[in-house]
Amino acid sequence: MKRAPPTRFPLALRKASSLVFLGPNGAGKTTVLKMLSGLLNPTSGDARVLGFVPWERRNEMKRQFSLLMGQKMLSGGICRRKNQLELNRAIYGIDRCAVQKGRGRIIGALGGAGQNEC
Repeated sequence: MKRAPPTRFPLALRKASSLVFLGPNGAGKTTVLKMLSGLLNPTSGDARVLGFVPWERRNEMKRQFSLLMGQKMLSGGICRRKNQLELNRAIYGIDRCAVQKGRGRIIGALGGAGQNEC
């Protein structure tokens, strides 16, 4: 069964808030996240993330926004997740101290136990 792409997705978040996407396979969760991160261009509509149009892929936005998806290459342990966070930090030019402050919280959300491994 072919599913329709996401349409009209009104959303506004306050600074430093969190958001969880839940839904069945094919509901459009990943598609929406990819559009908000600039990895996909929508066929219509507009969006602003941190004041930027995501699909313009401006460096100023990329330095402030990162999307870490649960990819198969990352499965298998906390060590790989920490490596992925470090890779994103380097790619986007994020201050190492800023990443380390939030790393425990991020690693905990991704894998729970074993936060101090590696």
